[in-house]
Amino acid sequence: MLAVTKPVAGEILNTGLPLFKGTSDASAVVSLYVKDVKLTEVTATGAGNWDLDSTKVTLAGLPLAEGMNWIQVRTTDATTSTTTFSKTIIFTVDTTAPVKPTVSAPTAGQRVRRDSLIFRGTAEVGTTVKLKLAPAATPNTPTDIGEVISGTGNAWTFAPPTTLSLPEGGYNLTVSSIDGAQNSTVSDVLSFTVDDTPPDTTIGSKPDPFVNQTTASFTFAASPSESGTTFECLRNTDPQFQPCTSPKSYSGLAARVYVFYVRAKDSAGNVDPTPAIYQWEVDTTAPDAPTVTVPVTNTSVATRLPTISGTAEPGSTVTVTQTAPTSAPLGTAVAGADMKWSRTVATALTDGATYTVSATATDKAGNVSPASVSSSFKVDVTPPETVLVSGPRAVEQLDIAQFEFSSPETGATFECGLDGAEYATCTSPKDVTGLSEGLHTFRIRARDLAGNLDLSPVAWTWIVDKSPLSTLITLKPPLRTNQQTGTFNFESNKPDVTYHCSLDSPTPANPTFVDCATPYITPVLASKLHTLLVRARDSAGNVDPTPESYSWTVDAIAPAQPTVTSPAEGSSVSRTTPTLNGKAEVQPEGPVDVQVSVDGSAMGTVKANAAGDWTFTPASALSQGPHAVFVVAVDVAGNASVASATRNFTVDSTVPGTELVNTPAPLTQQPVATFTFTSEEAGVEFDCRLFRNGSPEPVFASCQSPYTSASLADGTYTFSVRARDRADNVDPTPALFVWTVDATAPDTRIDSGPTPASGGTTNSSEARFTFGSNELNVTFLCDLNGLGYSACPINHLLTNLATGSYTLSVKAQDPAGNVDASAAVWSWSVNTDIPNTIMVCDPTRALLNTFENTFTFKSDKGNDPTITFQCSLNQSTFEPCVSDFSLTVARDGNHTLRVKARDSLGNEDPIPAECTWTVDTQSPDTVLDQHPAAFEPKSLARFTFGFKSPEPGGHFECSLGAGPFTACTSPFELTDLTDAAYTLSIRAVDAAGNPDGSPATSSWVVDTVAPPVPVMTAPAPGAILAMTTPVLEGSGEPGSNVVVVLRNGPVLGAALVDPSGHWSLTPELSLPEGDNSLLIRAMDPAGNESETTGEFAITVDTRAPETGIVAGPDGRVRTTTTTFQFSSSEDGATFECSLDNVEFAACEPEISFDVLEGAHSLQVRSRDRAGNVDASPETRSWRLSLGSDTRALGGGVSCSSSSGGSLPFGMLMGLVGLGLMAVRRRRA
Repeated sequence: MLAVTKPVAGEILNTGLPLFKGTSDASAVVSLYVKDVKLTEVTATGAGNWDLDSTKVTLAGLPLAEGMNWIQVRTTDATTSTTTFSKTIIFTVDTTAPVKPTVSAPTAGQRVRRDSLIFRGTAEVGTTVKLKLAPAATPNTPTDIGEVISGTGNAWTFAPPTTLSLPEGGYNLTVSSIDGAQNSTVSDVLSFTVDDTPPDTTIGSKPDPFVNQTTASFTFAASPSESGTTFECLRNTDPQFQPCTSPKSYSGLAARVYVFYVRAKDSAGNVDPTPAIYQWEVDTTAPDAPTVTVPVTNTSVATRLPTISGTAEPGSTVTVTQTAPTSAPLGTAVAGADMKWSRTVATALTDGATYTVSATATDKAGNVSPASVSSSFKVDVTPPETVLVSGPRAVEQLDIAQFEFSSPETGATFECGLDGAEYATCTSPKDVTGLSEGLHTFRIRARDLAGNLDLSPVAWTWIVDKSPLSTLITLKPPLRTNQQTGTFNFESNKPDVTYHCSLDSPTPANPTFVDCATPYITPVLASKLHTLLVRARDSAGNVDPTPESYSWTVDAIAPAQPTVTSPAEGSSVSRTTPTLNGKAEVQPEGPVDVQVSVDGSAMGTVKANAAGDWTFTPASALSQGPHAVFVVAVDVAGNASVASATRNFTVDSTVPGTELVNTPAPLTQQPVATFTFTSEEAGVEFDCRLFRNGSPEPVFASCQSPYTSASLADGTYTFSVRARDRADNVDPTPALFVWTVDATAPDTRIDSGPTPASGGTTNSSEARFTFGSNELNVTFLCDLNGLGYSACPINHLLTNLATGSYTLSVKAQDPAGNVDASAAVWSWSVNTDIPNTIMVCDPTRALLNTFENTFTFKSDKGNDPTITFQCSLNQSTFEPCVSDFSLTVARDGNHTLRVKARDSLGNEDPIPAECTWTVDTQSPDTVLDQHPAAFEPKSLARFTFGFKSPEPGGHFECSLGAGPFTACTSPFELTDLTDAAYTLSIRAVDAAGNPDGSPATSSWVVDTVAPPVPVMTAPAPGAILAMTTPVLEGSGEPGSNVVVVLRNGPVLGAALVDPSGHWSLTPELSLPEGDNSLLIRAMDPAGNESETTGEFAITVDTRAPETGIVAGPDGRVRTTTTTFQFSSSEDGATFECSLDNVEFAACEPEISFDVLEGAHSLQVRSRDRAGNVDASPETRSWRLSLGSDTRALGGGVSCSSSSGGSLPFGMLMGLVGLGLMAVRRRRA
């Protein structure tokens, strides 16, 4: 088929010498016409392929002109002279790079906030503007942050996505303008700074909090101090912040409270979120004159440091001044919110002198009031004296007493108090009545006109005694004691009594008493039981008729000497609260107490058990070091034994430390390791363990210093040693040493050299080597041509080599000092006359979406015509080739072309020149991650998409409907969509320019209109139903979902409206018994909801009615016509009857039958409006007995209803049976 395959239609080329390719019949002569002018002819290959590389020919019309071009090829059949024309291919030649783009925002050096960062600038209309951003600290590592298309007016704008992290700091921005032919121009570098940190504002100088000045001035600053920082000020009387500078002054201020706000705004636009704030008050009005209320003028005060108080303006400072007898300041006070103030005079005033004071008030702003009205007072601090004239006797039997008293100070008043009660005003004489029996005290004190009280009131004490006498022992020996003398104290309910005692009377029933006093001390008593009787006698001779008695036992025999059994004598313990144990005497009176003393100090007491064993743990820790313990046993009577023998022990809870003194080197060739170690604590023992890292850790074993290991294999080892003292304290942090044994020399290799292999020849005067080893961290020693070994790097470069033969020997040396005994050797020859091949690899053709490529190469011998070249593609055999070498590869992937020059003597470049490129003709796959639902209720559509497989350098193109594909990025949004159906196609384009042949598509419908309210047609409104899940039916918008909800209840279900507009729903939940109100709404596929319908009422009734026979025959009757009346538990119910067990049929609430003689039964059941039928019909049985009057009635039964209708024939054929008893159902 005759066709042009390259360039492709619509292609934009950045060269006027393109490669033309196409297909035709095999070996045909193809004429090429450009812009309808014949360019040349080429001959197709046997496979029907033809091409023309414009760069290799010189033809009229080449190079092609800028702008639109078109090509058509023609062939002429030699036999038929028929000319065949190909399809015309239109393409564009554009070799002009775009105009240099600019960046106008941000400006150079500008500081911007991240959230307000938008890039703007100019570029040639329609070009792709790619943006690269690099931190200023690492300017050589830019990152692509996005691209946009330059629009009308050459303007472009790019807002960085929110996902782009831009920490605070400096950045360098460059943009590239790339046209459709991939010609590009790069802008100048723009530097800017991202600054998201708001400044902090502080206020410097400012007015006082309260001033009487109508002006105010503030200074302020920002931190950090940055160029371009501005300020905004606000006074609480201003409507809003206004720009300002420091200092900021205000004048003409009215009297009121002011608040000043100032905030800094840096050059990036960051505003201090917490403005500096200061409040002050302007007050130019003097306060009112204060008052002095205390002391009351012309009174006396009973202190030389009186408190002067009064009222003044709240918050003002009151200055109190003495105006007489001399003028002097007395101090200041601040009036409270209640206007009250007080000031206590600091310097004592003169007793007996009269003083005059006044006060002024100064408010917080410094305004001073007029002086107050003066107040005068006298200082009187001398207390009056009180004189008792008469009082009762010391002991009185009467319950009344009279006192007379006076004072030498004129105008004095008196206060009296009885038995500690509060003083109360009294006059002389004073009668005290209703006195109880006992001791009483009456106190009297005088008070002068200044309020001074007699500091030594007169007190009179007397006794009213009318009660019986009693005796009480208040102090006595213990019930069992080791004291052979007893001490007693006695008390009586009366004062001034005497006591009589009887000790161990031989006649307890009639004891003999002798005089005694309290305290009473017995004579020395024997160890036995003793009894003391005591009685009181008052001054009137009354004797306690019931003496007090006390019995106790004297036990003066000490217990046996106790013992200490642990700790063992001379032992060491590791606990600072060791447990002490021992034995003590067992006594019948009870366990003894063991008093424990350590180092001569009592530590505590513990009670021995019934077996005499005792255990004691000190409550507080013992100090480190030696201690001595002994114990004393004390019995119930308090007798102490002889102290036990002293037991000595040592407390040692301090763990010993362990220190390694000598160790092997961290990396050593020696397989045997020797360690020496020590501890700061004397007499310790050591535990050691040694293991190879990675193997199980052994347990510690006893060891001594020095410690020598066995011979160790190569590897890393850990040695641990810990000290253990005599108290068995073990070092919890053993000394630890890790080292590596390496006695094996490394192997050396030469990974690369100046020639492909050792023994080769090169034309370079330099030789570059790379060494390697089987061990890490090795160093290398090199010897060139036997001149001796010296240190050399892993990447070793030899320069200025003359033509000749060379041998390099290399040995590796590991960190342990082991040197490879067998050096690696590389031999090569240098011939500087061998030609060198030069081939430039075009970076723009490193990635191609075509199998064809062309390469240009030369040698360093200039235009020497004897130089020829050989080429190898993908490691194939070298074959002759010439520069401008065109080749075609057969597959996608990485490809390598090697070229070597050969001179006339046959010398070949030993290191061919090499170019590598990648062919990618595979279209990328597009993955649509996020897209609108099939139906959307909003006019916004959002898409996110990506590559199915990573495609570095790729981009995306979008097409809405039948529109053209244009560049787009993810996420991609469409806005302001009207209600309609839409389809968006998205295709990925890889870095090689291959577009996805099957774009990802998303189709959806924008529907923002709510559906109409649905209608329910069945059941009918007000229907009564006998089921809880009735089928609900109705009409609505096709495709919408109808939702049925029980009012104030759950959702019953949803149904899809079919294309005809019909919907049907069986509720998922059962409707409750009784009246139900259903609410119905529709939701279309886009989620738009209709309004809810009004209430749709239905009634659910699943309960069967109950039936009753309220009138009718029962038992034996003698008339052939019987009438029945029925009732039902539900209104509106109908009835069905069965006479003599025939089929039920409808009947009226009242019905009559004509029956034959014999037994009969009637069943009746009711059916409600919902169709529920009574499952247990009511039954009535009776028997017609006519006796001798029986007459034939036609051989059957007749009946009639109250409505006059007839019954079915079956019912009339009721069987005649035996007479049955009437059966009545028991109703539930």
